[in-house]
Amino acid sequence: MSIHVTAYSRIVRAEGFDDDNNDELPDGVTQLFVSDGPPDLAGEINDGHYRFDDCHCFCAGSGHGYGDWLDELARLAGYAPPKEFLDQLIGELSAIRDGKLTATPQQMARRLQDWAEGLGSPSEWVKSGDGPFSELIDFSSTGVIGTGYCQKLAKDFADFEAKANTHDNLWFRKRYADWQKAFELASGGGVVYLH
Repeated sequence: MSIHVTAYSRIVRAEGFDDDNNDELPDGVTQLFVSDGPPDLAGEINDGHYRFDDCHCFCAGSGHGYGDWLDELARLAGYAPPKEFLDQLIGELSAIRDGKLTATPQQMARRLQDWAEGLGSPSEWVKSGDGPFSELIDFSSTGVIGTGYCQKLAKDFADFEAKANTHDNLWFRKRYADWQKAFELASGGGVVYLH
């Protein structure tokens, strides 16, 4: 399943459309569905039809690919594993160095693998509202991000643009540019819609 992203500018609630009617909508009108799950970043937006001035659409990738991209974004922003995991690893390595714990290379490799699996992914190290890109990284793969959060995320993307442009992965850089354009566009009274 691919995750598609559409950014809309200057949206206004559009009345007179049937929510159950799957007919094609006229140009300049879209239907939005707000995510039920946390965090609620939609602001004042509710499920329904909206008129818009401009839009930008792109595919963020497969569910797995999008998750990998978010992990790279978290690394770019400097998020690190929780301190308790690092303390645990340092403690085990110190015990081996000091001779208090003996482990074969295979046992140590297994301990390191277990430790790494306990870390989770970089996108799991972020707490919502805790720093750059946190709202996007912590967001569901479907739903609406409202204007206020789009403005904050547009600033985050602008602040990290130079660093992102040096990333060695072309696909990462292209998606970064798409997301940046989306949040800049939606900052003008619009939304970003993941669907």
